[in-house]
Amino acid sequence: MRGDTQNDIYLLSLASKKVKQITRTSANEFSPRIHPDGMHLSVVRQAHSDTIDQQVFQTAWPAGGEYKSVTPKTKDIGYYTWMNKDELALFRLEGEANRLWFENLKDHRNRQITSSVGRTLLTDKTGAVMYVHKFNDDYWYIKKYYPATGTIDIIVQTPGKSEDFVIAPDGTYIMGVGEKLFYFHPVYQPTWKQIADLSIYGITHITRLAVSPDGKQLALVTTK
Repeated sequence: MRGDTQNDIYLLSLASKKVKQITRTSANEFSPRIHPDGMHLSVVRQAHSDTIDQQVFQTAWPAGGEYKSVTPKTKDIGYYTWMNKDELALFRLEGEANRLWFENLKDHRNRQITSSVGRTLLTDKTGAVMYVHKFNDDYWYIKKYYPATGTIDIIVQTPGKSEDFVIAPDGTYIMGVGEKLFYFHPVYQPTWKQIADLSIYGITHITRLAVSPDGKQLALVTTK
């Protein structure tokens, strides 16, 4: 968001430290992701700021061009992840009980998976979906949904009320709580451990996170 109330998608080159604007529309765009085929860029587009009309759109990548909705019948999408090239897991905005939905883009099948979920949705190589389940006011868990069987496993309880996490290439989970970063590996350690205290940089509240494909770089969003 630059200078007004409209969100566009930008590309930051860490090597050159240059920023390139990707979308330049009258709508708001959020949550950019590269499609599993590597040839498309997808975003959540809010068509009207005064109403809930948020769909997943995609365009050619990196060439760009016209954006087309891939979820024309589902208009309350807050966040999403690609399970494979034809299937999405969706965070749907339904009052205070945000829900996790499955949607097939070929035959338009969809169904609710669970409710009271956090905004982070991630997919592993098998198509399983990881998310935060806000079980109650005191207990939040990272869980894993297996689409082939419909089963759900608890991975770990979150370190505090945090809904944003990433998974490094080696399977390490990383979360921020306040000004601190924590990590957890389901195979090698039973509990969360602190990585760093970022308060020395004036950071007080870590939210969204992203990790590079090689696991060497971590980006985060913070509200000071």
